This record gives sequence, C-alpha cells and structure tokens, in this order.
Amino acid sequence: DIFLYSFSTFLPSILRNGLGYSKMETQYLSIPVYLLVGISFFIAAKVGDKYALRGTVLFIANIFAVFGYAILLTVKVSSVEYFACFLIALTLYNGLGVNETWILNNTAPHYRRATFLGISQSVGNVAGVV
Repeated sequence: DIFLYSFSTFLPSILRNGLGYSKMETQYLSIPVYLLVGISFFIAAKVGDKYALRGTVLFIANIFAVFGYAILLTVKVSSVEYFACFLIALTLYNGLGVNETWILNNTAPHYRRATFLGISQSVGNVAGVV
C-alpha cells in the first residue's frame, strides 16, 4: 500500500514539477489516469474471477510497472513520461486489489479470512504514515 499512497499523493507533483504543467492542468491530467485504472480494475476483477486466473492477471499487471518505471527513469519526453504514469498506475491499483482477493479466496475457514483481512488492511493503512 505504500506504493499506492505515494503514487496517489505525488502524481500531481510529478505532472506539475517533472512535466511542467500548471496547477489546474495537473488536476485535469490526473483524471484520465484514474479513469483508466478504474476501468482496468473492473476488467481485471471480472477476468480473474470468471476464469480463475488471478495469478496470471497479477503477473500481467506487474509487467506494466516494469515498463512504466523503466520509461519514467530513462525517457525525458513529457508525453512519454505521462504515458509511463498510466502504466505504473495500472500495476499499483490492479496488483493490490487482485492480490488481496486472491489471498482471501484461498484462506479458509471464515475466521482466518476475517483475521487476515483485518491485519492486511491495518498494515496497509499504516503505510500511509510512512
């Protein structure tokens, strides 16, 4: 969750300082990133659940991060860096959601599942403090 918190917090800073957009443009440019993530999260959840391919979906989601961070670190063209933010966001949101669902569906009985979910969310939310 620490990656998720840091990305959500610093995406406007990346767009403004790193890519040189104004405050208003920064806010507008962050909307498509989250819109794509919302749509892709729904698709990943449906595919992972319907075909029982959560591990495959998780693996594919993590591949996007490798390319996103590589692009963000090596290419210094603002439009390409903006595209890299899309790739990174796909991994952060889809990877965490699919991973948690996968683990919860493989944890039995119900009291272990509930305990795991509580601990997982607590540890994840502490990451926001960091």
